[in-house]
Amino acid sequence: MPFNICRGCQRLIQENDFVEEPNGGALHWICSTRSDHLSMRSVQLEAMNAPQASHRLNKLNRLSEDVQSYLTRFIDAAQTESDKQGRQDFATLLQEMDDVKISGKFLEVTGHLDLEGLSLTRLPAGLRVNGDLSIQDCDDLKILPTHLEVSDDLNISRCKSLLALSQTLMVGGGFYCSNNDVLTDFSKDTHISGSLFISRCKSFEQLPKIDVEGSVDIYICDSFKSIKEFDTFKSHLNITRCPVFSETPQALTVNGDCSLCDNPMLNKTPDIMNIKGALNLSRTAIKRLNADITLLSNLSVDGCNQLRSVDRPYSIPGDFIVSDCSRLRDLAEGIEIGGSLDLEDCITLGRLPNRLTMSNDLNLSGCDLIVELPDWVVHIADNASHGVMVDVSHTGLPAATLQQLEANTNPMLTFRTRNDFLVDEGLASITTQEGQEAQDLLQFLRQEPAAPFIVQYRNDYGIDQGGVSRQAFDRAIHQLIDSTPDLFEIHKGQFIFQTDKDKITHIPSASSVGLLLGRIAQLGMGIGTCFHDDFYKNLFHHYQCVNLIDDQELKSFFDEASALVSDGLPKSSYVALLIQHADHLYGSESAQAYLNAATENEVRDYALTTGLYMLAAGQMGRSGLTTGYESAAAFKTAIAGFDELKASLLRELRFTGSGDVKTLEKWCRQAIQDASATQLERLCREMSGASAVGISTSPVTIHLGSVSYPNLMFEAHSCGYQLDVNSGLFKQVVDNNNYEGFKNGLLNSFTKSFNIG
Repeated sequence: MPFNICRGCQRLIQENDFVEEPNGGALHWICSTRSDHLSMRSVQLEAMNAPQASHRLNKLNRLSEDVQSYLTRFIDAAQTESDKQGRQDFATLLQEMDDVKISGKFLEVTGHLDLEGLSLTRLPAGLRVNGDLSIQDCDDLKILPTHLEVSDDLNISRCKSLLALSQTLMVGGGFYCSNNDVLTDFSKDTHISGSLFISRCKSFEQLPKIDVEGSVDIYICDSFKSIKEFDTFKSHLNITRCPVFSETPQALTVNGDCSLCDNPMLNKTPDIMNIKGALNLSRTAIKRLNADITLLSNLSVDGCNQLRSVDRPYSIPGDFIVSDCSRLRDLAEGIEIGGSLDLEDCITLGRLPNRLTMSNDLNLSGCDLIVELPDWVVHIADNASHGVMVDVSHTGLPAATLQQLEANTNPMLTFRTRNDFLVDEGLASITTQEGQEAQDLLQFLRQEPAAPFIVQYRNDYGIDQGGVSRQAFDRAIHQLIDSTPDLFEIHKGQFIFQTDKDKITHIPSASSVGLLLGRIAQLGMGIGTCFHDDFYKNLFHHYQCVNLIDDQELKSFFDEASALVSDGLPKSSYVALLIQHADHLYGSESAQAYLNAATENEVRDYALTTGLYMLAAGQMGRSGLTTGYESAAAFKTAIAGFDELKASLLRELRFTGSGDVKTLEKWCRQAIQDASATQLERLCREMSGASAVGISTSPVTIHLGSVSYPNLMFEAHSCGYQLDVNSGLFKQVVDNNNYEGFKNGLLNSFTKSFNIG
């Protein structure tokens, strides 16, 4: 018998390595030494009329004798058939592990242990897993091991009966705990070497002072209310959308970013806050910002509708975001800001402090009660190393003051005195979805070409603060090009309006081009390199004269041009038509000489192509675009964005956060240097919504800190021109010197899971 299967371990038997049994079966020599013990146990079970137990024993025969004995007792202790089946399934899974042994009071397992959908009510009292442990959808599981050790990651999800965690819990990696409905608390004897992520555990109430080396994220926990026992966090802290969270320690230290945003019951901060990163208190119920706060990056309190005052002269190394604080009345004198200051829609703020130090962008849009500016505002860019934007649109500043600001001659300082896209409840909302942006935007613009609006994507609750509009218009203009190929021709790899009259079948689409480009220019975004320079030169030439062409004259031009084509009239008729309706363009002797020298077909083509540019330019005027551009190059930049996307991105980038920001900057800049044109456009769209860096693009911030989910490497915020990088994952990438993996993730796919190998 050269080959057979061992009845004991179910593995292949080689020649000369077996013992034959009387019933014709076979065993390995080593397995035969345990056969008497196994047979005796089988007889005992048969005497107890337990055929299921006998079957269970056959399943365990790959495990050592002491492990089998341990698991037999564990299975026999089940109180119900369902529980017993779950324990049997657990024992079966152990046979697939790399190693299983009894070590003191522990059942020790090596390998990734995945317990999904088991019906057991508890696990063994002492369990040590040398690898990952995942427990999911175990609906009846109520009790974890009294002592649980996991060398790598621990994931416990959707265990709806789990009341408590282990009395002693030691996790060598991260601990991810989500959708465990009745879990209320943690044992204080908990040690987590990685990050802690708790989400949608609706009965979870408080976080005791446990040992967590990595970041702590608590997200959408309906009953969670307190961290008052936990005064020091070793990495980032993020508590978000917990409706009753309100209790904090008197003094709080966070060695990373701290986000306590979207907690409507949080009405007071700790008295002392030492934050080694950014602090986000947005959309909370705090009434006064008077704590002793030190931080290393941004301070955000936007959407705090109860906030009345900022009482201390804080030193803020990054941005100070105070927008949409509808009851804010006072800012302390002497505040120092290293980044920008955003006070948009602080409708009760009547004055700015006389002493405030900053040299970056200032947003006062929607501050109706601001009627004068302190001297520091007009000198805000005196020491700036880059352009500074001050938005004073929709403030109470007198018209004379606005005119003075617009006349400012400092090339580093720009004042925005109007904003057609102010996000407010009174604006129209255009609802669209991916792939239908052109159709939905144009349906609105044809009726209300100059009306302000916001864009909302179906089934997406993101708020349009610029990024959503930029994304929608960027997609729309490319969709329009693709859907009307007869309107365009390719000239040196880029698009211009069609110059062959016989190929133009959809002249009205030129008006759609104008409507979109007019709004794009007002957004200050960039659509990239789709149109050729000649397209912009011709369009600019007609745009300069657009106020001389009324809609009726434009209609007459196309009606007469179409009639000339159908009647086959000579070239002179087209020349007369151009001079009659566009004498501002073709009335000069040199222009007429050019037309007279051209062939008949050339003039016919030129007449219709001219009509396309006239139509597009006219619609740009109807869209509310009133800016005068000094050159065709400036006109192009307002629509396409700056040339050389790579250089533009590298120029606009800035890096903030806590951790190895120096390496982050080095790797990001190197990745951009290595990127293809397609990769650069994609990266720009992720961070700004548009394909290119536009004239209103703020400095693009790449921030090393926390993100919404622990397995997410990159998180882009196009409205704020910001890309967040997960500091925990980035550290691991740096430790592994995995620049290529980082570059691939940055340039090719912002994913929720990132291979840090």
